[in-house]
Amino acid sequence: MFRIQIEHNLHIELLHLIHSHDLYALVNSNRGHLRKWMSWVDDTKSVEDINNFISRTMKQYADDLGFQVGIFYNNQLVGVSGFSPLNKANRFGELGYWLSKDFEGQGFMTKVNSKIIEIGFKNLALNKIIIHCAAENHKSRSVAER
Repeated sequence: MFRIQIEHNLHIELLHLIHSHDLYALVNSNRGHLRKWMSWVDDTKSVEDINNFISRTMKQYADDLGFQVGIFYNNQLVGVSGFSPLNKANRFGELGYWLSKDFEGQGFMTKVNSKIIEIGFKNLALNKIIIHCAAENHKSRSVAER
């Protein structure tokens, strides 16, 4: 498991099963906020669904195909960011992310994704990182533009 300090009260760490209940609670409390942009929200109905997601991401990391990290502010889980499985043959990855509505507008996602993009290019030897977001999702789009 890795942990990277972004700034004093902000860090990221690899998602692990110990995060399941906190992640489920975070998804549950942000359903209305996330549903418009994230198709997986309605399929996430239980802690078991979160366990399955985290298990897949742990395998992804073990297979050197990228990672998913929890975003922590004052040691509280506030969001997720990371790569969908990397395309190693063509050396590119797709970056996906979301943040609790309560923590938007504080620059967290820009800081976190800057570090993840740096890891992608420097440590994972990627040539290209793709971010897909809806044109109407102005907050997500502004993160990508920065």
